[in-house]
Amino acid sequence: EDLGVKAFKNVDMPIQAYLARPRNAGEHALPRPHRDQEIHLARRFFDLLFDAIRGAEREVGLEFMEAPVLASAEDKPGIGERELTGWLGISAAQARVIVAKLVEHGLVEQRNEGSRPAGLYLTELGREVRARLRPLATAAQDAVMTPLSEAERDELRSLLGRVIKASDALRAV
Repeated sequence: EDLGVKAFKNVDMPIQAYLARPRNAGEHALPRPHRDQEIHLARRFFDLLFDAIRGAEREVGLEFMEAPVLASAEDKPGIGERELTGWLGISAAQARVIVAKLVEHGLVEQRNEGSRPAGLYLTELGREVRARLRPLATAAQDAVMTPLSEAERDELRSLLGRVIKASDALRAV
């Protein structure tokens, strides 16, 4: 696979780089039912990513789904619990419980902005935890995605996005 011209440390001129993979590498790495059924592949893929990300979350003292809520409060200050449900694909009850825990731990605060319902904002402690978590989560994701080239990762993101968008559209009907 052609990776283009790359600069290398201690080499004065750029060099054409390629990614070589063994012929039929991983073709039969999974048992037949798992490689023939998308649902099994998706579950196995989810398990890999989930385990990697959970390790990163544990390192900074977070529990399940607390990191995405923190990230949402950072990405969109003032986001409400109701909006979190759509962003993260969680129920309103789950959002309430997670937000309450994050408020209790001093990672987010809820503020009213005019007539709008209370929105979430990161506290200083929440920003510190997010700053510590970000490189851990990126490293965990990269460790899982190592077998893929950047082009393959882009294609995977595109395919997953299409499936999620179509599913969300069906739910909205």
